[in-house]
Amino acid sequence: MQPSNSLLRPHPYSVRATTTASHPQLRDLVVYTPEAGNAVSLVCYDSICSVSLYAERPPEYTPLKFSPSTISTGCGLIAVGGQSSELALKSASPGADWCHQFLPATSQPSSTGVRTLHSGSINNSIHIAPSPHSQMTPRLLVSSNDEAIRVFDIAGRPPDFRAAKRRRESERRTRGSVVDLSWAAASGKRTPSAPGEDESDDDGSDSSVEECPSFDEGGECFLAPVPSADVRLRTAVNHCSVSPDGKWLVAVGDTNEVFLYDTRAAGYELAHVFTASEDASFSTDWSEDNVTFAVASQGASSRARARARRAGARH
Repeated sequence: MQPSNSLLRPHPYSVRATTTASHPQLRDLVVYTPEAGNAVSLVCYDSICSVSLYAERPPEYTPLKFSPSTISTGCGLIAVGGQSSELALKSASPGADWCHQFLPATSQPSSTGVRTLHSGSINNSIHIAPSPHSQMTPRLLVSSNDEAIRVFDIAGRPPDFRAAKRRRESERRTRGSVVDLSWAAASGKRTPSAPGEDESDDDGSDSSVEECPSFDEGGECFLAPVPSADVRLRTAVNHCSVSPDGKWLVAVGDTNEVFLYDTRAAGYELAHVFTASEDASFSTDWSEDNVTFAVASQGASSRARARARRAGARH
């Protein structure tokens, strides 16, 4: 099969941006942020950079006190992690001027006085999802090299991310996205998703819910550690993700095992352990119906698993 651009719309093009990573292994370095329009955010030296894909505005840089090596987005927020347990959290909306940084540190005496060193373990990846105890409260899950998933609640004034999602879906149905409109014009087809054709939302919310013309974009937030909810594993944790309905957590690490947790218990309760491949795994994701999850492994392989709908049964 010859390479083809026939599945891409519109014709592919490029935007110049610089991204960096301080660790040679696979990392999430670029994320799409729908809250910022057609833009992506990426790690760039000691900062977070937001780049408009249509050059609608110059890149925005958020300076940090560490060099991030992984980035994630969700619930209207962007989070990055560093090599020594450092974390930073900011709004995904353009123009927001706050950035909370979580910097574990120790003080050590030196010949010239006391110096502060960041100490901790490598943050391999970050996942942002609603808390299992409050669907309106975002939670940060940090996959760490110290054989744990660190749990942080996002306190302060998080954005109303559910209303924001409904608004984006309503705009897409009535006007179509920039990409869809460009493709339709180039191909001579009608614009997709005319008004009233598809009134259901991805999160299962009732289509009768009134679409608000505006929503609470929130304000400054900060990370509140929840050590009692931390998940301990028997290997360094490379990645984890929560199912769209918030009921299940899947995690992978430096072994060939896949760990499935039930989030509805008092804590994260281990439900099953799978074997994914012959090597370590570095990424996970879920299907929209919450039944299937996929795992990508180091040996250039991927596996999909179906979680049985009946509680207690897995295959």
